[in-house]
Amino acid sequence: MTADPAGHDAEQLIQAFTADRPTFETLREEVEYMLTTAVGEAGLKTDRIESRVKAPNSFRDKLRRKDYTDPLTDMPDIVGARVVCLFPSDLGIVDSIIRDTFDVLQCDDKAKESPPEMWRYVSVHYDCVIKGEHRGPRYDRIKNRVFEIQVRTILQHAWSTVEHYLAYKGANSIPSELRRDFSALVGLFHVADKSFQQIYNTSIELDEQARRNVHVLKLDSGDTFEPRATTDWLPIDRSTVKALCRELYPDWEPSPDSAYSEFAEELAGVGINRISQLETQLRKGRTEAESEGQQNSLRTFLDGTGESRYRDVELARKTLMLTVPRFRDQAKRRMEQNQSSKKFKRLGRPRRT
Repeated sequence: MTADPAGHDAEQLIQAFTADRPTFETLREEVEYMLTTAVGEAGLKTDRIESRVKAPNSFRDKLRRKDYTDPLTDMPDIVGARVVCLFPSDLGIVDSIIRDTFDVLQCDDKAKESPPEMWRYVSVHYDCVIKGEHRGPRYDRIKNRVFEIQVRTILQHAWSTVEHYLAYKGANSIPSELRRDFSALVGLFHVADKSFQQIYNTSIELDEQARRNVHVLKLDSGDTFEPRATTDWLPIDRSTVKALCRELYPDWEPSPDSAYSEFAEELAGVGINRISQLETQLRKGRTEAESEGQQNSLRTFLDGTGESRYRDVELARKTLMLTVPRFRDQAKRRMEQNQSSKKFKRLGRPRRT
C-alpha cells in the first residue's frame, strides 16, 4: 500500500479521482467555455485558450510531492486552463476578465519569483472557483471545485515548453558550458517580448494616423463621393488601405487586418501604389456599377438588396475588377491557382477501401 505525504492511501485516491473524472470534465468544459466567451466579448485576440483534466499518472505524482488534507478538493490544478496571449499588455486585460468571470482565491505571479537575470518559467497562475451566482444541476456539482488558470504570452509559453523539455530547474542545474548561451537566450526572449509589444503599439498608432489622413471621402445625401482633401502623398500599406475601406464603406463589415494586408499586396502587384489611385478606381467602379446598363452583383450588393453581404475588402476587390483589367486578370489567375491546388490535394489523398 502506498501513501501520500499526508498519509492517504494513494490507490484509493486514484480510484476516487477516476470515479469523479466526469465531474472534472464538466468543470473543464464550463471553464473553457466561460473563458473563451468572455475573451471573445472583450474583443481580445489570443494565440490559444485550452484546458485539460490532469492525467491519473500526473495526479499520482503530485500526491507524492505535495501534502494535501483532501487532495480531490485541495489540489488546485486537477482542472487547468491556459490563456496564451500575444502581447504583454494583454496580460492585464485577461486578469480583469478572469476576476470578472470567476471568484479568484489566489493569484501567483511567477515572474516576481524569478531573479531579473534568469528569465525562466514565467506565468501568472490563478486559483479560482465558479461564481456562486451560477445555480442549477450543472453548476451545483462543480461551483465549489477549485481550478487553475495559467496566463502567459506566446514567447513565455515557448520558453516554458522548451525549458520543461530540457528539465533545467534553475541556474545551479545548468552546466557551465551552457550558462552563457542560456543568459544570451534570456536576453533575446526578453527583448523579443518587449519588441512585439512596441510593434503592436506602433501599428495601432499608424492605423489611427492613417484614419485621420484618409478621412477624405464621404457619401453625401445624393449618394455620391466628394473628395475633401488630396491623398496623392499617401502610400498603399495595410493601415491606409484599411482606413480608406472604412471611410468608403462604413456600413459594411470590417475585414480582419490580414485581409487589408493581403489586399495591399494585390494592389502593389498591379501598380496601384498610392491611395489616390485606389480612391479614383473605386469611385469609377461605383459609378459604372450604378449606370443603367450595368447589371452585375456589385450593384445588388451596393444597394443592400443581396441575400448576403461582403466585407469591405471584398467589395473593394469586386469594384476594382470592373475598372482595372490587370487586377481582374490577377484575380482570375489566383482563382485558377487555388482550384489547381485544391485539385492536387484531392488527387494526393489515399483512396478509402
